[in-house]
Amino acid sequence: MLKPMSDIIPNAVGRSGIGQSMYAANVVTVVVGFFQQLLGDASKQFKVISYKDGVLTVDCLNSVIANEIAQSEDKCRAFLRKKVPRAKLKTIRTRLTDELESW
Repeated sequence: MLKPMSDIIPNAVGRSGIGQSMYAANVVTVVVGFFQQLLGDASKQFKVISYKDGVLTVDCLNSVIANEIAQSEDKCRAFLRKKVPRAKLKTIRTRLTDELESW
């Protein structure tokens, strides 16, 4: 007997580890939207690099942006809790860089 795809895909995603990557990508997307709202025109001066084990890593072009992001950690955590209830943001790690990576 054939199984429906809706039963097969979630199990395959869980076994392959793709689910964790998709989850992290979703968290990054939500956080980028939050920071764009927060920073407005200055949103071109940061890039969210990764989310792993509750640590969000953000590269910033200057210390003012890094400070704004660091100070908004509690607001970001609350926003993320509404959008992605499973997300457990422990901390935001900011790094100063001369240029942002382009993917």
